Amino acid sequence: MAHSKSRAADGKITYPPGVKEISSNISKEEMVRRLKMVVKTFMDMDQDSEEEKELYLNLALHLASDFFLKHPDKDVRLLVACCLADIFRIYAPEAPYTSPDKLKDIFMFITRQLKGLEDTKSAQFNRYFYLLENIAWVKSYNICFELEDSNEIFTQLYRTLFQVINNGHNQKVHMHMVDLMSSIVCEGDSVSQELLDTVLVNLVPAHKNLNKQAYDLAKALLKRTAQAIEPYITNFFNLVLMLGKTSVSDLSEHVFDLILELYNIDSHLLLSVLPQLEFKLKSNDNDERLQVVKLLAKMFGAKDSELAAQNKPLWQCYLGRFNDIHVPIRLECVKFASHCLMNHPDLAKDLTEFLKVRSHDPEEAIRHDVIVSIVTAAKKDLTLVNDALLNFVKERTLDKRWRVRKEAMMGLAQIYKKYSLQGEGGKEAANQISWIKDKLLHIYYQNSIDDRWRGRRRRGERLVEYKDGEGGGGGERDWEEEEGRETEKLFSLLPEYVVPYAIHLLVHDPDYIKVQDIEQLKDIKESLWFILEIIMSKNENNSHAFIRKMVENIKQTKDAQAPTDVKINEKLYTVCDVAMNIIISKSTTYSLESPKDPVLPTRYFTKPDKNFSNTKNYLPPEMKSFFTPGKPKAANVLGAVNKPLASAGKPIQSKASRMETASNEDSTSNPSSPQLDTTVSLQSNSSSLTIRPSLQDSDKPRGRKRGAASSNLDDNPSPKPKRGRKKAAAVDPEDQWGEESRLGDAQTEDEQNSPPKKGRRGRSTKAAPANQETPAKGRGRGRKKATPPPEEEDEGGEEEEEEEEEEEENMELKTKGGRPARAARRSTQSSESAESTPVKKRGRPAKAAAQPAKKQPA
Repeated sequence: MAHSKSRAADGKITYPPGVKEISSNISKEEMVRRLKMVVKTFMDMDQDSEEEKELYLNLALHLASDFFLKHPDKDVRLLVACCLADIFRIYAPEAPYTSPDKLKDIFMFITRQLKGLEDTKSAQFNRYFYLLENIAWVKSYNICFELEDSNEIFTQLYRTLFQVINNGHNQKVHMHMVDLMSSIVCEGDSVSQELLDTVLVNLVPAHKNLNKQAYDLAKALLKRTAQAIEPYITNFFNLVLMLGKTSVSDLSEHVFDLILELYNIDSHLLLSVLPQLEFKLKSNDNDERLQVVKLLAKMFGAKDSELAAQNKPLWQCYLGRFNDIHVPIRLECVKFASHCLMNHPDLAKDLTEFLKVRSHDPEEAIRHDVIVSIVTAAKKDLTLVNDALLNFVKERTLDKRWRVRKEAMMGLAQIYKKYSLQGEGGKEAANQISWIKDKLLHIYYQNSIDDRWRGRRRRGERLVEYKDGEGGGGGERDWEEEEGRETEKLFSLLPEYVVPYAIHLLVHDPDYIKVQDIEQLKDIKESLWFILEIIMSKNENNSHAFIRKMVENIKQTKDAQAPTDVKINEKLYTVCDVAMNIIISKSTTYSLESPKDPVLPTRYFTKPDKNFSNTKNYLPPEMKSFFTPGKPKAANVLGAVNKPLASAGKPIQSKASRMETASNEDSTSNPSSPQLDTTVSLQSNSSSLTIRPSLQDSDKPRGRKRGAASSNLDDNPSPKPKRGRKKAAAVDPEDQWGEESRLGDAQTEDEQNSPPKKGRRGRSTKAAPANQETPAKGRGRGRKKATPPPEEEDEGGEEEEEEEEEEEENMELKTKGGRPARAARRSTQSSESAESTPVKKRGRPAKAAAQPAKKQPA
């Protein structure tokens, strides 16, 4: 080396053979040509060429002069940088440059040339790559450790490499960059905060999204240097988290984002940082606790995370935040649960108890998100949630808040559809959630109208498979519209839409072969009633009219699966007629206007033909007797809450009430009318009477209600009533039947069913003259109407009557014109004669005229 220094002191520059002097006196092109020959010479030299090293020492010093380091031409600068890189390789481990300032200038010069790596399509890219490869392999920058300004040099190098890296670089470029930077971290005495920030800033989400390749480079560097750089990372977080010295770095505000990224890169980078997070979970600052909770939720919930098993104290401390006093913190913990359940099923047991408590949280949003978390995990894989978690969802269907109930119902319906209707998960999964169907059906009987709407929607959406274009206008619907529009969409989501599916299914029943098969039609009737009985048990929003309209519309279409098959379409219309007769016989409001025109499933029914009007009745005549009127029975599940079928505002009459309020008079003049045989049984504490109603009998028993009709009496006066009981006036049979005919013609069905007027209580007045009408009295209070007795076979047969206190006069009306007449007789007398004379009672004179029939024994 002493000889080399003497050669250097001489100042004579030796150039490689064929290379003339390189100075400012030559053109740029010539300078580039000569520098290329120099580059080739240094490239071929190795460290063992001592003579050549001594020979070209002055040339090496010349190339490091300011003339070349500050040359304006980039090609010249690139060739000089390549020469300097080879000089460091050849003269290693000692560089020919001893001045610290000169070394700094040289390495800053080389760093600036590395920016040429950015353009991968440049003609000079290979030379830039050679420069990178050379300094990375030789670790040339390690010479700078002894310089005071080493941190500036290294920081500039790191920034340059992170800036130029892009997706156009191959793996070799990436590898050489990592080698170059990692040697500085691993072999240096320290890592400054500025240099550390240069690396960590690429992990911040904003920078990460801008340059993914820079993030990957920083990630690779941290993995390579994890052990060496970990103390400096720990020191940074200690200063920020524990001491609150946020001024030490511009990245202090991103500290939690950096912790998450570093944990995802290598958990060993945070061995000493995680205990600090446990301390932060107990901070008095709500916002700080919330930030730590969000951070740990991501760390614990990561798919490959083993943090819960590796750091159980931190895990238990985190679970405690489920009971945090701050609502957003509890909410964040609940949201985390779904990710944890999906990625770490082994932690479900720990989460169950805390989710149970939160499912009863006073905050609606938290209870709602508990449902969302459980349902989300269950929809991914039913085995991820245990029965206890599903029960939490079941319980929330009874939540006091509609939003929570809605989410629980919708979630259960989605789970049921996936694992029961679609069969995912097999029979075991289907059995596990078989209770969901019953639960959703029970919801329909909730008191809240919102719950019934939601129950209908869930059944329509989840329990019945709708295809595209089917059921309420299509299976793909946005069920999450705002609540203000639910009323408008209600009718397209009704459970009544099961009717067209049931009709089409029965039409294609393999046992239904002959269209007019009575026995098969009876089975079809029972099948339809099995479905309609439940649907018609409630008549909300005129649903009976809606069903009727739906059946009518079906009858105007054809079977979409066999539109040209006459027999199939005849079966379709016949089944529609069966359904229509059921609706008519079971509903009193079917004729009202339908609230909305139904939309039929196009997969099963063609579009209605505007030129086709199907009004034909396809049922055989003998089928009509099988449709008996009556309201649907209450549902067996929750029959107590079912309401009878009735139109709004119309009083509901039971069978007993109708009997109590019906008039005892005929609606027709025909004496053989069934109402003539109706028998009313009146019972009291003192007597038991039976009345055979007849239009001859103008007086009715004393009671709460009075009949509306009256009959003409003859001129003979009626006897006085005895002890509050009124004697009926005698009526001429011919006049009686004439009056009866007039009354029968005038009376309508509404008059028959309308309640009679009340009678005046107390002792009745004397009978009116025969030519005057006498109002009929109603039946007694609380007395029931007995079933009609069989029609008398013997027109002259006698009827017996017992009186507890006194004897009643008996008389008999003759039959006239072949019509049966009613005769009143004494209880002890039996006679077949066509006429009887009046008998005196307790000294009173008998009346000349015939008296109306008396009350008969029950």
